[in-house]
Amino acid sequence: SKVLPTYFRTKRFRSFVRNLNMYGFRSRKQSQEGVYRFRHPQFRRNKKSLLSKIRKKTTQKSILSELRGTIKELRQNYVKLASGHSKME
Repeated sequence: SKVLPTYFRTKRFRSFVRNLNMYGFRSRKQSQEGVYRFRHPQFRRNKKSLLSKIRKKTTQKSILSELRGTIKELRQNYVKLASGHSKME
């Protein structure tokens, strides 16, 4: 109960676990009562270069927003290409 607020923004263990899950960490089976272990494929001992690959999961809303922006950009490019093509004919 003293460790979490010292090193992390949350005081509640459940919130801490939820945050770990958002970054792709998964819990392993408990080896003993009160001992929790988490794993992540990019979290390896002596592999600091892998840490930059650990990212917060994006929400569906942000993915949709990004896709809409890409579609809008593609439509604009299509219009430019189509008008350039018609001028060449």
